[in-house]
Amino acid sequence: MQIKQSQKLKKQAGFGVVGALMGLMIMSLIILIFISFANHEKIKNSAKTLGNKLAMVVNATQNRLASDPTFVANTYNIKALINKSCGGTAPADYLPCGFTLQSEIYNGDVVITVKESEDGAKMDLAVVETTPIGHYNPKTKTIEPISHLAGESLLASQVYSAADTVSYKLNRQSGSITADIVGKNTANVSDIPVGTVFSYTGSTSPAGFFECNGQSYDADTYPELYKAVGSNKVPDLRGEFVRGWDHGKGVDKGRVLDSYQDDALQNIRGKITNTMTSPWESQASTGAMYASHRWGDGKHDRGSYGGTLYDINFDASRIARTADETRPKNVALMYIIKHD
Repeated sequence: MQIKQSQKLKKQAGFGVVGALMGLMIMSLIILIFISFANHEKIKNSAKTLGNKLAMVVNATQNRLASDPTFVANTYNIKALINKSCGGTAPADYLPCGFTLQSEIYNGDVVITVKESEDGAKMDLAVVETTPIGHYNPKTKTIEPISHLAGESLLASQVYSAADTVSYKLNRQSGSITADIVGKNTANVSDIPVGTVFSYTGSTSPAGFFECNGQSYDADTYPELYKAVGSNKVPDLRGEFVRGWDHGKGVDKGRVLDSYQDDALQNIRGKITNTMTSPWESQASTGAMYASHRWGDGKHDRGSYGGTLYDINFDASRIARTADETRPKNVALMYIIKHD
């Protein structure tokens, strides 16, 4: 009897061990699946981020192509879109300082080829081509192409680039992306009217433009600009908002072109009544309004009714953001003006 019971206990213990091992295996499998899924999502997000950055390169190439006549037919890299002050070779900030395409799925290299247009009149065509996008092989220290990752990057790039002036292509075999670019509006900078003002993301005005900082210029050297501006000084738009000229509409009456208008706030009116209360009773106030005791010689001043007098104050900062000027939400950009 004892032998049978011992065998039964051993058998139950064996089942317990097997059950524990099975549970451990299932748990390990779940962990592996979770890690695999997390890594997959991480790589997928990296591909999307790369695509967004690639679109920045494409847009920056377009911007330099359209604004810089020195960006001639040749082969360039990303440094050609980064300001010289940041270690690049560009005359302006087409890409931010420290910009890179390098990631766990890409080595960071890109080839930018500027081509001559068919008539040879202006440099308005370019091609941006990536190296393989895919899996980094630590043994060979190279990126092995994975077409579906390159495809994810391509889709992200297409969302953020102008579809009518950029044509993307995917090479599935090499895992690379090519973007054929036409200069914005397919127009030369010389076609832009002199005196046109733009918002610009760079810190240095590009070729053919002055910063709108009130600087003087030679009217004999820039006669068309003088004709447009009406003086030998460009508008000073630093720190200013630009408002559309009323031109007879009647919303902003009495204004002439290039006239300055100071900041203002629509009048706020209010009324307070019955500011006297019984002695020592606190005065109720809400929002921007608040009450304070009026002190005199260390004691409360008394009205004819013997109640305590209160000052009623108004302070907008109690319920709103305040500053030393009235302004909307905004982004700081440089205004530039076409001079020739």
